[in-house]
Amino acid sequence: MKFNDHLHKIHALSMIQSHYSRLYRQIQTLFEEFVIKKGVVASPGLADEFYLQIYKKCNYGQQKEEREAIKIMFLILTLLSSYLDPSENLKPLYMSWLERKASDKQLKRFVETIFVNFKTNKMAEGKLFINWPPCLMHIEALEKHKPL
Repeated sequence: MKFNDHLHKIHALSMIQSHYSRLYRQIQTLFEEFVIKKGVVASPGLADEFYLQIYKKCNYGQQKEEREAIKIMFLILTLLSSYLDPSENLKPLYMSWLERKASDKQLKRFVETIFVNFKTNKMAEGKLFINWPPCLMHIEALEKHKPL
């Protein structure tokens, strides 16, 4: 299954309020299959593609059901930004788009976290560390704006 196919499945699940546990598992699977494998970032060369696919999903619709799906896409974007940055060519455009989205109260906390993540050095020089895919508790805490 492709990254975009996983996003589409997550997008559909996000519009059904009662399926949050399935939704969180799908997000975790997305990261396990495309972003983090065996403790390392699996696809750094595909970062821009991931960011662009999420951008497309976020600009799809503005109906009430779609608003919830956009919130979930921003949750995924927040998680992705903790592992990968967009390229230097895409980053200024993406940051400009995010700044416009920050005026939305529902997305503001996600956008603030993404900006912090973009400023964080993801390559720990001289240190041995492992990146793990986000656990279900981390995904839920981000989505519900609760500390872990």
